[in-house]
Amino acid sequence: MRGIVRKCERQSFPIEAAAASLGGIRLALIVVVRLCAIGIVALALSAKVWAETVGVFFDPEVEQIKFAAGDLKAALESKHFKVEMRPLASLNAAYANKKVVVGLASNTAVTAVFAAQGGSKVAGLGEQAYGLRTTETPRKSYWALGGDANGAMYGGLQIAENIQFNGFSGNYNHEESPAIVRRGIKLNLPFDKGSLTYGRAKASGINNAIHHVWDMTFWTTWLDEMARHRYNVISIWNNHPFTSMIKLPEYPEVAIQDVTDFDGRKKVMSIDEKIEFWRRVMVYAKSRGFEFYLVNWNIWTDGATGRHGITDDKQTAATSPETIAYMRQCMTTLLETYPDLAGFGITQGEHMSENDDDNSAFLGKTFGLGMADYARRHPERKLTFIHRWHLADFSTLKRNFGDLMVLPNVKFEMSFKYSLAHMYSAALPQRMDDKQIKPLRENKLRSWLTVRNDDFYYHNWGDPDFARAYINGMIAKGDWFVGFYMGSDGYCPTRTFFSKNSVTQGLLEVQRQWYMFML
Repeated sequence: MRGIVRKCERQSFPIEAAAASLGGIRLALIVVVRLCAIGIVALALSAKVWAETVGVFFDPEVEQIKFAAGDLKAALESKHFKVEMRPLASLNAAYANKKVVVGLASNTAVTAVFAAQGGSKVAGLGEQAYGLRTTETPRKSYWALGGDANGAMYGGLQIAENIQFNGFSGNYNHEESPAIVRRGIKLNLPFDKGSLTYGRAKASGINNAIHHVWDMTFWTTWLDEMARHRYNVISIWNNHPFTSMIKLPEYPEVAIQDVTDFDGRKKVMSIDEKIEFWRRVMVYAKSRGFEFYLVNWNIWTDGATGRHGITDDKQTAATSPETIAYMRQCMTTLLETYPDLAGFGITQGEHMSENDDDNSAFLGKTFGLGMADYARRHPERKLTFIHRWHLADFSTLKRNFGDLMVLPNVKFEMSFKYSLAHMYSAALPQRMDDKQIKPLRENKLRSWLTVRNDDFYYHNWGDPDFARAYINGMIAKGDWFVGFYMGSDGYCPTRTFFSKNSVTQGLLEVQRQWYMFML
């Protein structure tokens, strides 16, 4: 299965972990045998001659393709090939060695060489799609031709996995395109003890996550791993992300300076440094093919509560002019600050009044009009607004978000809890029926599926048949289905902190649970 060999080769287990239950002579023999084996391998490697030279041709100016080329280099070297990393512009029919070519199917210079060497035509590739081809003239070569940069990246990653399984012996001549175009992750993340996500405030996972969130290495590793698993959407869920992500001239003191957890640990970090940090994260996400979304719950005003008349009181916040004005400015400034933010999602949630009409009106006047303000000034920028179905009514939505819905550069979409909170309870959850689908079609709206995994936080899981049935069930939903994002409430999956096994302690959770995420 795709990815298993790569992971097993990468994550070897030390002798101490493998033989912790053994003792005395038996352990000594294992150590001696293992050390002898290591010595033999070391001698063999010291005398090793590279089997052959393989050229990897790619465009180093396209980050997605550059990333795939790096995995190709690693895969080839793991099979003892000497690798020449060459710019795509240097590709020509005279190159005598085996080669792997990663590029766009629309690149006529590449396709001319491809055709001259006997390649069969690759055409009609759409978003994220790719064609794999094998040619034999003058030497065996692999080609990954993408419909776009993301498609070329996925094609290159697939060839890298094929090489890990089969070396340079396989033949690949087929096309791939995604049945689900948006494949995402839901990350509940706190930014500070004063800027929390939904769940138990002082839980160990939340407290530990506060510092991992501000570690660039965490994000680069996370995005690399998830791109290899073919995810392309990241959604970060926080009660009130604004005070840790933007500066408001009208409200200068609400920005949270530094990063502080519940144990008193502090990372010195100004709001300007925080803004630069998140810009870098979003740029890196884009370089791995990801769309980046923020989603909040309402109404929280972490960091701003009590200032300028701003309140998150459940009974009065939805009708507070001061809170409405503040939140509207938050939305507009967020979009101005982050050009690589794909969109924003909202919840008509648990921390609001019992008056659903007031609550919906509040969301329309704040996040709805805030995005509309920005979108009118920047018609060239495409944005997505996601409204969760939670406590929402379609007729009320049309009234309160009408100004946003009519804008040509904004997609207004819904999000539905597909399996409630338990995605592993049933492969085909009976949640979306005609009663739910009818209003979507009547209002010409499409919906994401929020896939909640509140089942397995600490355990590892893997059942290919269940995963296949679950995904196929989503695909069958039809024309209203946008995509999914999968994740937990009450748990912040950053780095493993609860393991007594040193092999997994400190790993990213997506590395510890790699098999589940891959499926």
